[in-house]
Amino acid sequence: MNDWWKRGLTLSVVAGAMAVGASACADNESSIFIRQVLVPSGSDCTYSADPGGAALALGVMDLAFTREYWAGLLVGNQLVARGASDQLRTETARFRAEGAEVEIETTSGDLVQSFTVPVSGFADPSGGTEPGWGVVHAVLIDGTTGQSLAAGFAEGERSPVVGRVVVVVKVFGRTLGGREVESGEFRFPISVCYGCLVSFPPDATDPDLPTPNCANVGTGSSGEVPCYVGQDEPIDCRVCQAQGGPTGLCLP
Repeated sequence: MNDWWKRGLTLSVVAGAMAVGASACADNESSIFIRQVLVPSGSDCTYSADPGGAALALGVMDLAFTREYWAGLLVGNQLVARGASDQLRTETARFRAEGAEVEIETTSGDLVQSFTVPVSGFADPSGGTEPGWGVVHAVLIDGTTGQSLAAGFAEGERSPVVGRVVVVVKVFGRTLGGREVESGEFRFPISVCYGCLVSFPPDATDPDLPTPNCANVGTGSSGEVPCYVGQDEPIDCRVCQAQGGPTGLCLP
């Protein structure tokens, strides 16, 4: 086990703020399922409920900039539509997400933290053999765990990816007909580091100053602020400075 883990994770397993019994939910975990972690897109950083869209196989959390990891989960609904307009029967198989049960584990399977968080999201019923799709936005690493992970790094000093956790998440909620349902487990690995996402693109260098530097404040796409600073996307060194990041990380 790496030293960062020993130093950074001395905590007890805490029950979530929402005490919702999983036993009350339907046992058929194929009705609702989590397919993937979506990649936000566009200037407004939105998620598209599209199974063919970009997805993450691995998350990266830079603890120099954030203590939480958020994800847009693509949720599928395989419940069969039951509505019939000619019979004045409303649709009851639509799924409304209410919460997520999260467990954070080491790569060897040891439990680090568990909690339950409220969420929102909606998925229509399946159409034929194709599930209905919806997006649920949930925190996968909470601030308490993030703070404990960060304690394993020297503040202000860049460190490569040296640790990894595995998040096990389930989404639960109700259909519009009042049936309690819950998804099966979805496992998502997240690497943690300190300063590893800071990038130094060529157009950030001011040729009129001693090099290396990160002083060219000209407009370039590389200077755009990520959707979630410190999560998955590179952080331009100029953005790092503008966000008040540690000097030792923002400069080459």
